[in-house]
Parts: sequence; C-alpha cells; structure tokens
Amino acid sequence: MGEVLSFATPLLLLPGAALMLVSTSPRYESLHAEIHHLMAEGAAGAMCVGHVLRRARLLRTAMVLLYCACAFFSASGLIGGATTWLAGTAHPLAWGLGGAGVACVVLASIELVRESLVSLRVVEDHGKDILGD
Repeated sequence: MGEVLSFATPLLLLPGAALMLVSTSPRYESLHAEIHHLMAEGAAGAMCVGHVLRRARLLRTAMVLLYCACAFFSASGLIGGATTWLAGTAHPLAWGLGGAGVACVVLASIELVRESLVSLRVVEDHGKDILGD
C-alpha cells in the first residue's frame, strides 16, 4: 500500500495546485486591464502604477511556482508509478519531486497572501482618496 501512495499522492495533489493556478490566472488578467486603464488616466493614474506592478510581480511569481508544482507532481507520479511497477519500490527521486511540488505550493501561497495585502493597500488608498482623508 505504501508503494501505491508513492506515486498516487502527488497525483492527488496535482488538481489542487492546478485549481490554484486556474483561480490565479484571472487576477493576473485583471491587472493587464488595470494597467491599460491607468495608462488612459495619465498622471492621475500614475500614483497607483507602483502597486499594480508589485502585484503583477507577486502574481507572476505565484503562477510560476504553481506551474512548477504541477510539473513536479506529474513527474513524481510518473517516476513513482514506473519504478514501482518495474522494481516494486518507488525511486527516492519520486519522493523528492513530490516534496518539491509541495514546497512550490507553499511558496506560491505565501506570494498570493502578499499580493492580497498589496491589493488591500490599493483599495484603502482609493478609499482615502474618495473620502478626502
């Protein structure tokens, strides 16, 4: 049973990483629209550009980490399955790749939290501008 888990576990984690990636992609797309909107505003939108660029970098990093996690989980499942089928035991590389995938998901989650905090700052700044504080 333990050998089955060696290649099944990363394959069970793969949909979670993919779901995070799919839900993060629209946030990145909305930043593109926001940049175009700020460009149209000219000097009035210039103050927000720094926040938008920081958010874009954080989201890009999170997405790259999630893509890496998907690749690591897939490779881990393939190597674990193949070595279990051929040799009766999973190769340690399969466990290492699975661990790397988990690490990528954790790091991506941290980046998404950081991006959310920057996004909150932008909303608060806009709110202060509207209220005149």
